[in-house]
Amino acid sequence: PRAGAPPARPPSLAERRRFLSLAKLSLLADGVASVEDDVVALDAALDLVSIQSNLSRRRGSGSDEDAPLPPLRLVEACLGDAAEGAGAPGRDEDLLDAFAVFASAGSTFRASNKSLLETLWRRAAAETDWEQLSELRASGGDEGYVQALRATLVARATRRCYDETAVRLGAPFSEAMSESDVLGLLESAIGGGDAASALRDAVGLYANGDGDDEMM
Repeated sequence: PRAGAPPARPPSLAERRRFLSLAKLSLLADGVASVEDDVVALDAALDLVSIQSNLSRRRGSGSDEDAPLPPLRLVEACLGDAAEGAGAPGRDEDLLDAFAVFASAGSTFRASNKSLLETLWRRAAAETDWEQLSELRASGGDEGYVQALRATLVARATRRCYDETAVRLGAPFSEAMSESDVLGLLESAIGGGDAASALRDAVGLYANGDGDDEMM
């Protein structure tokens, strides 16, 4: 730029979405398969744009004219209403979107921010009354129990992170944090007993590929 010229304005969310969408269409038109790295990278970038746009819509602040946030700030924005406590409106979606940022931001981001990822898993576990869920299991209502498991944020986050069909940039999520790592972390957070058994069932539902495609 010329000396004294004002700095270039960063692209807005709407402009970035348009650019990424056109780039993806161009690759697909050239015969590049949707599973190729270049297309996967564009899908991940589009996912980050959608996360920020949806977060702004839920919060009633910001717009698609805002500049895209870097992944770390986007995760922090998703966690920004932590003071509202478990069960706050839109909280599950905010936390699930934070997991989606980790999935779409790439392997280096996951490895560099593992402590934040661990905090996110603990927040997800705190959204469910695991003792109550274990009582449902003990009552013998298997179908109701499985449906309740699928609805937990932990199960939904497990699917978002570890399901092979989910958008993910870079190496498998398990290279940053395996399913057994998640279980160990969360069992330590909530304690043992029947509650931990219900938590293991929630993680295993999708980590083992047994989930229902209609969830999330």
